[in-house]
Amino acid sequence: MDVFVWSEPKKDDIKRIEVGFEENGTKRLWSWKFGEEGQFYEVDEGDLDPRKNLSQIAHDNYDGDYQQLLLTIEQHSGDLPQNILSVFRMLA
Repeated sequence: MDVFVWSEPKKDDIKRIEVGFEENGTKRLWSWKFGEEGQFYEVDEGDLDPRKNLSQIAHDNYDGDYQQLLLTIEQHSGDLPQNILSVFRMLA
């Protein structure tokens, strides 16, 4: 599972999360901006591949506070799938 975290302007002020994972042999992307509903995309490696719109910051390693990240995610996790949420809990 790949996790991309966008924060601005401070490092721990999380605004958006992208989670890439494989489910039943299909690559999927969960895109979730706080305050909005999350969306699933099927990754097809072609022109419709949603990853082509990811900004460069997605390639940076998150070195912030995972406890704070988990707290923020749990406060906004109304529609976040439980299997993804459990990975964040494990990281924290």
